[in-house]
Amino acid sequence: MERDQQDPRWLAWVERMDEELAKFLSETVSDMPENPWTAEGLRRAEQAALERFPESGYEDRPENRELVDQFARFLGEVFRRNFEGEWYNVPEYDDENRSRGFGPVIQEGYNPMYLDVIPLLGTAIVRRTGEEWTTIFGYSQQDYAKWVEHGRPPLEEWVNRDIDD
Repeated sequence: MERDQQDPRWLAWVERMDEELAKFLSETVSDMPENPWTAEGLRRAEQAALERFPESGYEDRPENRELVDQFARFLGEVFRRNFEGEWYNVPEYDDENRSRGFGPVIQEGYNPMYLDVIPLLGTAIVRRTGEEWTTIFGYSQQDYAKWVEHGRPPLEEWVNRDIDD
């Protein structure tokens, strides 16, 4: 796992995070709420995605690669910032349609599952509800609140606890 975090392709991608997020917020979805790192920001971003990708498959087109990357970065950052997450490279999560040679995911301290940001865009495009991302965000808020309430135990301890609450 540590070697994957040192992959030059991954490090270059992470290095461009602030630049790409700034571009996303100033050009791609410039009408965000004052605080874009919220459920409301996710809702606006999902609406913008549905406007830009009118049907499934558009996100797989080579000309949309940069745009898809911006949406993935934004999604990950919302969850990272709200739920004490961290970006990780998990190569098994590389997307076969838009291969980068690495797999960007968010690891949250309370969740044994990675948040795989790339497929979230495709899910929103296929389902077209405009609420996919905020629904996931809401579930994460509930899980995160329970974890915090219990003192932020280490992940292994949290996962193996007796679930009666």
